Amino acid sequence: MPAQLWAISRDSMYVGLTGLFGLVPLILFGLWGGAIADAFDRRKVLLVSTIGLIATTSAFAVQALLQFHNVWLILGIFAVQQSFFALNQPARNAIIPMLIPKDQLPAANALSIPASLPLPTAPAPRGTVLPPHPNPRAAK
Repeated sequence: MPAQLWAISRDSMYVGLTGLFGLVPLILFGLWGGAIADAFDRRKVLLVSTIGLIATTSAFAVQALLQFHNVWLILGIFAVQQSFFALNQPARNAIIPMLIPKDQLPAANALSIPASLPLPTAPAPRGTVLPPHPNPRAAK
């Protein structure tokens, strides 16, 4: 998504705002995600949050297909998506003991760790994959 924002705006401020629009909902809803997963039926929380993730991903696809090049729309969808992710993750982690026998629980928990390892380091290699873009401001 940061690459899409760069392609639309050519402004690094909007690319930087993806961090803010992604982190704030993760923190706010992440604080409540575990409590919500404990207070309500985990399967229902997982179902609702997964439907929300599917809906926001579909909204991204629709906006891209219809070429709505509105940076604030993209950032808004991203913030809502991160809110659903923050609710989804604790419910997903908390449901593992309900599905796995106790003697296999350490192995199951160990399998979930590699999935979260790339999150903090993912942006750096992505920058090497994207093609270089000429800076339109340098010509002025």
